[in-house]
Amino acid sequence: MANRITRRDLLKQASTLALTPLAINSEKWTTINYNYGSKPSAVVVGAGAFGGWTALYLLREGYDVTLFDTWGPGNARASSGGETRLVRSMYGDKRVYLDLARRALTLWKENEAQFDQQLFYPTGLLIFCQMEHYDYAEQARPLYEEAQMPLEWLAPDEIARRFPLVRTDDLHHAVYDPSAGFVLAREACTQVVKQLTREGGTFQQTQVLPGDTQSEQLNGVSLADGSTITADRYVFANGPWLGEAFPELLQDKLRVTRQPVYMFGSPSQFSATSKESQLPTWMNRDLANQERHYGVPGNDYRGFKIGYAPADAKPFDPTNDHRLVQPEEVEQTRALLAYRFPFMKDAPLLESRVCQHTDTFDKHFIMDRHPDLQNTWILGGGAGHAFKHAPALGELAAQLITDQKDVPSLFSFQRFSSTNGFTRQHH
Repeated sequence: MANRITRRDLLKQASTLALTPLAINSEKWTTINYNYGSKPSAVVVGAGAFGGWTALYLLREGYDVTLFDTWGPGNARASSGGETRLVRSMYGDKRVYLDLARRALTLWKENEAQFDQQLFYPTGLLIFCQMEHYDYAEQARPLYEEAQMPLEWLAPDEIARRFPLVRTDDLHHAVYDPSAGFVLAREACTQVVKQLTREGGTFQQTQVLPGDTQSEQLNGVSLADGSTITADRYVFANGPWLGEAFPELLQDKLRVTRQPVYMFGSPSQFSATSKESQLPTWMNRDLANQERHYGVPGNDYRGFKIGYAPADAKPFDPTNDHRLVQPEEVEQTRALLAYRFPFMKDAPLLESRVCQHTDTFDKHFIMDRHPDLQNTWILGGGAGHAFKHAPALGELAAQLITDQKDVPSLFSFQRFSSTNGFTRQHH
């Protein structure tokens, strides 16, 4: 496991020439680790969609792994927090994302068996299209056919028949993906950390910053108490805080924006789990393909969830900014919800939260070795869609870090040489 070295440790080793046993507080998941084994060791920073799963799969690759997070897995500031995340496989003509999404569906189910906890709910995804041709779906159609995955185009009358609670008079069609659904986000982060400790890894809640460098190597990381951790590999997957950890490397390469989500109260006669009124997860696409909102009707019994991703999303400080929604935002979102689902007109707001997206200029991930540090990897740029692929991203990252696979060009630092500003395109 990663080597935590303090002055007390050095004195103890000098006097006893012995190793201090591993001590774990399983209730708080805090670990004090003085075990210097022969296995390769890894420090992973960030217990979200990227970091938690990467730590788990590095452990399964034979590494001694210590995972750190400043505020804990699925915390209120995390991009990977909140109750639910929409899961889909449709990514236009981008085969790499379809392959990741399909692999993730397999891994969700495999890991659920080990967690003894259902996390993925295959409710399907209904995409409402006002335009005649939704290019994203049209581009995905041949990939779905090749993968033998169903994808349906529904006319308005068929939408009304199958989903009578949906307003359809403004729609040209809808695209239905029965393989999609939602995942319990915060619970997934928690379960991954629990599984990591069950399988022999360690977790500690504390802030971690990169330490000194020498000869293209990171020499260690600094903890909040002033101690230092050393390891063979360092993985930074701390989401919107990546830019603070590596400002010179990531300046102008990442953008963190404010993303509010809302949970409205449905009428008492409506149940998202009843057979007669069950709704899938959904996305809305207007004529200009600019009005982008999405929802999870069941949302783990927290209400009817709707998220709105404005094209002019505002910059956001994930540590210090307040996470309050404004009254005008609530009313705008309520109007969007009531328009598509008339039964939700005048629905009360039950909860709201402000999350954030961390975007690269092209909204593709970063999964690459630090250009100047051979023992350090950067994972991030989730852009609001990393959680869909989370277990597959962790598996892939572990394969990259252990040199089993080459870094996909779409996720490499090399592509940043041709940036011309941030795209507004969504994946």
